[in-house]
Amino acid sequence: MRLREVLKDFRAGLMRRIGSAIAKRTVAPRKTNREKNGKRPPKSPFYQAALATERALWTVKLAQRPESFWYPYPTLRNLKPLDQLLTASGFNLPELCRGVHGKLADIGAADGDLAFFLEQNGFSVDAIDSESTNFNQMEGIRILKEALNSAVTIQSVDLDSQFSLPSPCYRFRDCGPNSAQAEQSGETVSPISL
Repeated sequence: MRLREVLKDFRAGLMRRIGSAIAKRTVAPRKTNREKNGKRPPKSPFYQAALATERALWTVKLAQRPESFWYPYPTLRNLKPLDQLLTASGFNLPELCRGVHGKLADIGAADGDLAFFLEQNGFSVDAIDSESTNFNQMEGIRILKEALNSAVTIQSVDLDSQFSLPSPCYRFRDCGPNSAQAEQSGETVSPISL
């Protein structure tokens, strides 16, 4: 009986010491920028345009088919972190996309939201997806293309096997600090790695 009481007291004392040690080392949680200044960080004009396009596309989509027909994920929201990362690195996403060949590939296009947004911003776009695995067998992107009177090229490609792209080159333009020197010296821009 005595041993149980000793162990019980030991455990209670140990727990008190551990608790006080943790309390002494606890650091106040970091505040986010929004908590510090009470405001959300500003959205870039490019991302604001993407959100406006997303809303407009949903209006067109719902006029054509019920919501359950369409790809359910907001693909244009992926532009926010990409735009933030590139801007922090000194790049401008729209300028970076203006390649030597002037053509972009939206691979895994779903309903084509990104392709139609890029086309709206002056780009020539190939929308590429696999008809057999696409959410609505690419019927959605075809409906949107017709409804928007779009020039986006739609390609069904088996993305799970080795495939060839519809265009021989899709390239980014180097808009970094040395881009003007590269253009003047005639250097070529490296192709996008897929």
